[in-house]
Amino acid sequence: QSTSVTINKELTIDLNGQTITSGVSNETLITVTNGGNLTIRDGTNTDGGFYTTNPKYIIDTETGSDLTIESGFFHMKDVFNCDIIGIKGNGTINGGTFIYEGDHEKNGCVLRVYNGGQVVINDIDIDSDKQAIVLRSDSSQSRSTTLTFNNGTIDSCYYAFSVFGHGFDSADDNNNAILTVIDANVTVKDPDNPNHSESAVFGTNASNGTNAGHTINIE
Repeated sequence: QSTSVTINKELTIDLNGQTITSGVSNETLITVTNGGNLTIRDGTNTDGGFYTTNPKYIIDTETGSDLTIESGFFHMKDVFNCDIIGIKGNGTINGGTFIYEGDHEKNGCVLRVYNGGQVVINDIDIDSDKQAIVLRSDSSQSRSTTLTFNNGTIDSCYYAFSVFGHGFDSADDNNNAILTVIDANVTVKDPDNPNHSESAVFGTNASNGTNAGHTINIE
């Protein structure tokens, strides 16, 4: 795919065993805008998916959009400080394999939920040489950034889950970013530096209140 695509309607992509390779440079391949509703599946349940070596999202969704992933491979390689998928809208992941291949650096992640994005994961398989999942809130958002992780496997070199609020004015204001983990099989280890302090399952950073205002529920 040599040009970026914007989706503002209801659309289903059935990969049917094929791979879409990003040919855009420094641009997001697929953007789902407000009112857009994108579903991705691989009807053959084989190895259909997306592949990129370009430093932008494969998929990014805006506030008011919907993204559903039922299956497929999402593969990013040799990219620094980028994410495979970003979600500001609503997201549901019921399957899929996500691979972030490259140098063992913590910059970049597989899934970024931010600025009021709300995501439910029921099944996922992540293999990342970077971070796995990041939740971030912003003062301009109209609702909490939330992720509920119901089931899945994560193998990453750095944080499996990072959570950052956008700061708070009182002790009661603690729900700007909410992570709930119900069932997860997680391995976090940097093989190049096995004692690295940021090879941790959960990571937070309050920064004297600047990035505080988050909740983590582990069931």
